[in-house]
Amino acid sequence: MARAKPEAQEKARRTLITTLCKINDLDPVLGGKWKRGMLRYYAARLAELMLVEAGSKEPTTPDVVDMAVRILDLVESGDLDGS
Repeated sequence: MARAKPEAQEKARRTLITTLCKINDLDPVLGGKWKRGMLRYYAARLAELMLVEAGSKEPTTPDVVDMAVRILDLVESGDLDGS
C-alpha cells in the first residue's frame, strides 16, 4: 500500500470504519455468508491501512489478519463507531 498524505489516510480510515459499521448493521443475506465475507475484506483493508500508518512498510499477512480479527471484534461488539 503506497503512502498517502495524512488527510487522505484519515479520510480512508473514516470511510472504511463507516462501511464496516453499515455492513454489520445489514440483515444477513444468503445465510450471512456475503456479510461475513465483506466484513472480513473491509476489516483487512482497514488493518492494512492502520499498519502502514503505524510505520510498517510492508504489512505481513499474519499481522493484517491478526489486526483484522481485533477490528471485527470491535465492530461486532459495537465499540467501533462509524459516525
